[in-house]
Amino acid sequence: MDETILRVFSACATGYFASVAGEPATVGTPFLPVEAGDTAPADFTAVIGITGRRRGVVCFSAPRPLLQSLLPALGESGHGDPLCADLAGEIANTIAGNARSELGAAFMISVPVVIAAPAAAPAFPRDAVRYVFPLAWRSHRAALWVALEQDAATA
Repeated sequence: MDETILRVFSACATGYFASVAGEPATVGTPFLPVEAGDTAPADFTAVIGITGRRRGVVCFSAPRPLLQSLLPALGESGHGDPLCADLAGEIANTIAGNARSELGAAFMISVPVVIAAPAAAPAFPRDAVRYVFPLAWRSHRAALWVALEQDAATA
């Protein structure tokens, strides 16, 4: 995965929070996970499948308090788990959709699948290079995981 793609996803994650909450998230340096805990899921993890010239997944994983803090910015007065799950899916979908706008129509995304409760980490494609983007927004921590196989056109 090249540096351009890493910058695109970092900008898309920062931009989501800036747009919705008026306060950007801080995206830490993306890193290759070494230990299982590097991709340990939080309370809600939304998974977007990627197809086209690249195959893989984009996942957004966040704790309940982060999502509950964002809901009022979207006009939601509730804070239950169904709303948090929907929001996790919306965040993943928006980040992946904005990345698609930058990376082109050959970067096709699926609808999000949301896993509630910290279960096992989602399955990542075996041949994909996987990066973890640590996110901080206010006092909350979350993660964006991007796992993409090599571009078929450059392999």
